[in-house]
Amino acid sequence: MSKLSESVADYCNSEHFLFLNPDLKEHAEALLAHWCDQVGDDVTTESIRAALRQVAMLDAPAEARKAFPEVLREYLQYLESSGLLPGAGDWAEQVSHLESRH
Repeated sequence: MSKLSESVADYCNSEHFLFLNPDLKEHAEALLAHWCDQVGDDVTTESIRAALRQVAMLDAPAEARKAFPEVLREYLQYLESSGLLPGAGDWAEQVSHLESRH
């Protein structure tokens, strides 16, 4: 299991998660875990894009899948600000850039 995957439960039990829009919380942990499994250990712009596509195809409510980039950004910013994964903030910016192109 990658450090990304291991940190999902920590995030969902953190104070940072409390600030996430309540409407996004129900499916957040499962979608984040899936994204982490898909993106792998070698995170690149292409792996971020491919993992986002995989989440978009999951059997989850459309609203949860559509809002997932926001959840993912918050998770990546948590990893950066908590010191668990320095550089994850850059990935959050890439998510924003990819989202704006679609």
